[in-house]
Amino acid sequence: MQEEGGAISPQVRYGKTMQAVESKTIEGSCIKAEFQSRRGKINTMKFAKDNTPPLSMKDLIKLEQEIGCTLPQDYRNFLIHHNGGEPEYQVLTIPDCHDETLVDRFLGIGRTHDDIQEWREELSDDLGDAFLAIGLDSGGNALLMDLLDWKIYYWDSARYLNCSSDDENAFWVADSFSDLLERLKLYRP
Repeated sequence: MQEEGGAISPQVRYGKTMQAVESKTIEGSCIKAEFQSRRGKINTMKFAKDNTPPLSMKDLIKLEQEIGCTLPQDYRNFLIHHNGGEPEYQVLTIPDCHDETLVDRFLGIGRTHDDIQEWREELSDDLGDAFLAIGLDSGGNALLMDLLDWKIYYWDSARYLNCSSDDENAFWVADSFSDLLERLKLYRP
């Protein structure tokens, strides 16, 4: 549970909260971010290795019962249409650290090695019941959804970032799952 001063647990704290940006809508088999970029283009996000296995509503409801809440609609729609996968746009900025990471994959339900429930059990000693791991970067650090306000945090469990410490290693990255997708940028080696 969250303690005074923003502590998630004795090992994990998050930084400053920032304002929300524009929302997104879910359409068909891909998530379409409907916002105006500087050039006025619509950004269409695709996911490799998605829908493996396809998600049933029964499995989604079972997860929600296990965590004790109904997930936000944008994230539910993502799970229903994709059930995890590797995002086409991978670069994620961590504002409080003035740094970036590559989002390797989003977790799903019943996915081999990428199952939300398995990661929840694995991280329960560190995170308790307040957060849900929804994705991983290439170093195995998790993207966490706060189950109280749906904000997304980057948990630098490996202390990869210069701004990470034993006292502060989780950082705000988005106000919602849709906001997270909007913030991802195309990786250009």
